[in-house]
Amino acid sequence: MRLLAIIEYDGTDFEGFQVQARKRTVQGELERALHHITGEKIRVIGAGERTPACTRPGKARISIRFGIVRQKFYSARLNAVLPNDIAVRILVQVSNDFSAR
Repeated sequence: MRLLAIIEYDGTDFEGFQVQARKRTVQGELERALHHITGEKIRVIGAGERTPACTRPGKARISIRFGIVRQKFYSARLNAVLPNDIAVRILVQVSNDFSAR
């Protein structure tokens, strides 16, 4: 299953969107929250917009590919485990060939 998520975040405390070793990133926080909920290691793929070390709010489209999902997924559940500076605004199932990029 593949999902499209539209997220918003306050970038003040992030070192950009993409995962970086030992730095807090939007992608890293999203992947941590997804792992917490599903127990799976899930890779988030961003839309390709570059987000530098942030000092401003941002939006992103992400594509999430799941293997076997054992529970229903709701944006409220994901938002409950995300830090306060990231919020999922839309979460919808898309076709398996969808790419956020």
